[in-house]
Amino acid sequence: KKQLVGNLLIGASVVEIMLGAYFVAHREYLAYFLDDASGVGGALFGSLCIYYGYQQYVFVLRRQQSTLPLLLTCKIILLVYSILYGIFMMTRRRADRVWELFVPLLGYFFVGIPYLVLLHQTRDGGQTA
Repeated sequence: KKQLVGNLLIGASVVEIMLGAYFVAHREYLAYFLDDASGVGGALFGSLCIYYGYQQYVFVLRRQQSTLPLLLTCKIILLVYSILYGIFMMTRRRADRVWELFVPLLGYFFVGIPYLVLLHQTRDGGQTA
């Protein structure tokens, strides 16, 4: 079971990095439709996702339990940012054109909640309560 949790966390790290790259790549698209001069919101979210995915990958490989609270805190910040950024997207004038970027944010938020539980379980060596 411990190996399964580790493999799930590595897979989630790769998905996190891919999602971050998706938002960084679509920065100009977001800038145009959200009236954001340089697409800072998407670039920031994407960059944070890439960095978090990398840090989580290192956490799984090294198995340092001391960094777990930091990872949990950063994940919570990313989840709050994703839902707030999604709300910002939908309140803009051209919101009907950004659905393909809003849906991943919404999915990220709702998948991220149970993922926090999985990440928290690694503190106990992957054991369920």
